[in-house]
Amino acid sequence: MFTAIKLGDTIDKQTQRRIITVKFTDGVSEFNKDFQFKIDETVTNIKKAVGAYLNEINFVPETIPNGTLDTSIPAEVTPTKTQAEIDKENWQTDRETLRQTMELVRDGVFTGAETAIVNLQAKVKAGFKQAYIA
Repeated sequence: MFTAIKLGDTIDKQTQRRIITVKFTDGVSEFNKDFQFKIDETVTNIKKAVGAYLNEINFVPETIPNGTLDTSIPAEVTPTKTQAEIDKENWQTDRETLRQTMELVRDGVFTGAETAIVNLQAKVKAGFKQAYIA
């Protein structure tokens, strides 16, 4: 498994670049790599870039056993939603419909006293649960 060791940190004012030289070694082999960044790049972003590269070179592909190759692909499992999640989604859909309808009321398209609008307002109000805003 490779590890990273910072060897150098050079600022090139002419190109406004920062060059970080890192040695990668696994105890048997080693190599150096220069990473270039904007001169004002944060240390956190520099560490993320070097870490991402380290993860790439340490990646170990899944092994495929010798013999007959099973080419079937397992079906994807769709995560099931709880009834509470379904209820919340349905309530949010009704609420969004009410918001859009009330916009039409404000625009003068409806009065707001129409039966469908009154029923939708009552449904949204009755269906609300405190957990929806938590």
